[in-house]
Amino acid sequence: SANRVDDDDEVMVTGMVGDDALVDFPHPRHACAVFKFDASRHSQHCPNCWCYCCDQKAPCKDWAIHCDAKSGVAKWDQMRTRIQMSKAPQPAARPMPLY
Repeated sequence: SANRVDDDDEVMVTGMVGDDALVDFPHPRHACAVFKFDASRHSQHCPNCWCYCCDQKAPCKDWAIHCDAKSGVAKWDQMRTRIQMSKAPQPAARPMPLY
């Protein structure tokens, strides 16, 4: 029925205050609504900014470099892929068969 109450534990966002939901939710630095990427020092970050390259809360250990990262730019997309691949679990070595 239309008045049924869901008893599940899922979160549903029903609205927002302000011009941009990215202010209140985690986002890559280049998508920050507090410190606009094209109008501020890239090293600035709000409490919800994350490093695009290494998927860590800003500032990451390489923030002096990573703060300039932006999706859709080959240099940064490739760096992100390299970092993500280095974090991926490596397949276990297969034991040599005993004959």
